[in-house]
Amino acid sequence: MKDQKANVYSLQETFSEPNSENIWKNEWVGKLFFSHGTKHSRGVCILINPIVQIQVDYSYSDNTGRIVLILISLNGQKLSLCNIYAPNDQANQLQFMQELTNCIIDKTELNSLIVGGD
Repeated sequence: MKDQKANVYSLQETFSEPNSENIWKNEWVGKLFFSHGTKHSRGVCILINPIVQIQVDYSYSDNTGRIVLILISLNGQKLSLCNIYAPNDQANQLQFMQELTNCIIDKTELNSLIVGGD
């Protein structure tokens, strides 16, 4: 990803756990925001290129590895970045959508919201 020269990356199905976070941080060097799943499922992450100067105003991650949300200030502009990994199981989709809706309505700058995911 370092060769791609993008400023923001949204990863899904990271299969990350809290104990792997330091390894990722050492390899990436820039800012990382996780919602961990397990080493076999789920997990989302937002990576910010280390050359981008941002101020993080708020961050949220659910405890199921499906939602990570950050509110940042970039060059004086407020942005909300959300990365999601929606469940395939219909039984879990309604609860997920309710949590996502509440999170977005309560915490984001709706006029500058960018959502990525699967």
